[in-house]
Amino acid sequence: MPGDVVFNSNTTYFGSNITDYVNNGTIPESRVDDMATRILAAWYLLKQDSPSYPKVNFDAFLTDNEATNEHIDVQDDHYKIVREIGAASTVLLKNVKNALPLKKPRSIVLVGSDAGPGKIGPNEFGDQGGQDGILAMGWGSGTSNFTYLVSVSAFFEPSMSLTDGRSQPLEALQQRARKDRTSVSWFLDDFNLARAGNVVRFKSAALVFINSDSGEDYITVDGNEGDRKNLTAWHGGDKLVAAVAAQNKNTIVIVHSVGPLIVEPWIDHPNVTAVLWAGLSGQEAGNSITDVIYGDYNPSGRLPYTIAKQVSDYSAQLLTGGGPNDILAIPYTEGLEIDYRHFDAKNITPRFEFGFGLSYTTFAYSNLKISTVQRPDSTESNLINAWEAGKASPIGQGSSTALWPAYLVTFDIKNTGSRSGIEIPQLYLNMPISAGEPPSILKGFTDIEVAPGKTETVTINLSRYDLSIWDTVAQGWRKPKGTIKFTIGASSRDAPSSTGLETSTGTSSGIPVSITSLASSSVTATSSSSDSGSAAPIQSPVPGVFPATDPKNPPSIHDSDVIIPDFGPAWSTAYTKAKAKIASFSLEELASVATGVQSTGISGRCVGNIPPVEPATGRGWPGLCLEDSPLGVRLADFVTAFPTGINTAATFVSNLWEADLTV
Repeated sequence: MPGDVVFNSNTTYFGSNITDYVNNGTIPESRVDDMATRILAAWYLLKQDSPSYPKVNFDAFLTDNEATNEHIDVQDDHYKIVREIGAASTVLLKNVKNALPLKKPRSIVLVGSDAGPGKIGPNEFGDQGGQDGILAMGWGSGTSNFTYLVSVSAFFEPSMSLTDGRSQPLEALQQRARKDRTSVSWFLDDFNLARAGNVVRFKSAALVFINSDSGEDYITVDGNEGDRKNLTAWHGGDKLVAAVAAQNKNTIVIVHSVGPLIVEPWIDHPNVTAVLWAGLSGQEAGNSITDVIYGDYNPSGRLPYTIAKQVSDYSAQLLTGGGPNDILAIPYTEGLEIDYRHFDAKNITPRFEFGFGLSYTTFAYSNLKISTVQRPDSTESNLINAWEAGKASPIGQGSSTALWPAYLVTFDIKNTGSRSGIEIPQLYLNMPISAGEPPSILKGFTDIEVAPGKTETVTINLSRYDLSIWDTVAQGWRKPKGTIKFTIGASSRDAPSSTGLETSTGTSSGIPVSITSLASSSVTATSSSSDSGSAAPIQSPVPGVFPATDPKNPPSIHDSDVIIPDFGPAWSTAYTKAKAKIASFSLEELASVATGVQSTGISGRCVGNIPPVEPATGRGWPGLCLEDSPLGVRLADFVTAFPTGINTAATFVSNLWEADLTV
């Protein structure tokens, strides 16, 4: 999506500028050929040239036009994966004396507007540009209208009937309360602090719901123009927690937030016994958090960012000043020291570190070992030997992927608690100081479910790329000179096990290795080049590195052979057809296809906010609608509102990521 130079100006940095750059020799026409060819190749690859390929069935900007909107229900059973991701991404930050999960409490009370529905439904604000009720989605053009939204207090309403089996989840808490003989009440006013304190007295547990929202900057909510102007809870959430905690000794805080908050006003309050960080969980938000609260889902989420003790601890600060036409200077001086890397480099203690998350059970790590990956393919031996000698990787497209899996890091995890649970082990590398890298770098993680009392062996792969640094002179990846330490733990600051490779003993197809004990040890890598970046680049071999226009060079799509069987040949065929198709296109038409700026008018249904593109009549190219994220479907009905990307990331579970992408 090229976008406008200025919002809504219908101007672009591409389009005619592309043709001008070709005409004045700034860029070669072959580059524009390749851009257009790859777009058309994707069109052929998905067989969109077939008469049987489904046509666009609605107009994104005329949603009430029955002639162009067919109201296709695409929800299927996606609510199941939405609910699971919502639960899996919930991070348990605090749990004093096993306050959670709830165990047949005599009485519970829900406090805060975030526990309930919006006053006039889940789509009260255009493009979700406002905040009322449970927060399950940010605002902006990447949003959608909720087909429905499950809040927590919705579980306490009279029976609601849905036709696809989702009626029971809407009553989950009430059913649990009925089963447990629990008395349930709620108070959804954020600002009547005295009343909030009164209603929570003598309750077995008080669940306080707070939130913080943000979105795209064409919408301003409560003075927040897109990005948040501070890191405090909205609607006076901090004061609400304090008022409840002052009157109830078992105060459990549930946070729906777009990102970090400063929780210092209440996190250490002795009556705040548990904290659940739920992010933005999508349409099943209430179901997801209920599953965790009652232990139907053992929390395994991990923070995908650091929660600081004070705003000034972060590397980036809010900049203010200037007028509407002023451009503020934002110096990006932090380099690689972003988030947890900054906290480590500056020795700042966070409130909750990156990767942190508790469970309803406990785990122990042991038997950390490292072994080399044996590769019988002798055609790569020259590259392996060159890397071992400290030379930089080849200069060429895809060259960083030619550094191959090199090591297997294995270790055992034992569930030392009484409940089955999922652990998220994380592998961090500590590079030598001379490498100029942050103190600790996440290089791998996985998820493993372990039954009580059982032990599972975990393996994480490391490539030579993972063990390399960027050589700015040679423009390639090479191993650093010095000692690399491997650390396995449950967060960026949890290090129960570390081990490594020593250059002083044994060798096996690459770096000399030996396996050491769990006591702190490391990888020592010797290099024939200095860390000043003077190493000569390895000469690129023919296999594995292709020029940009080679049809045999497919895009980097994860598991592409699963998405499209026999992907390589299929892409080659599509690319060849596309190259033949664009041979007769004019430069203006090529620029139109490549950048989304139309050279001729087109009318009809179109999904997206950028004009469709179409070369001159007779080219056999029916037009292309370009989109920015899900903008084209945000006003459609019968769609699924998934958890946000940051929630999916917080699961640290790759199969949930893939399931989210697939649906």
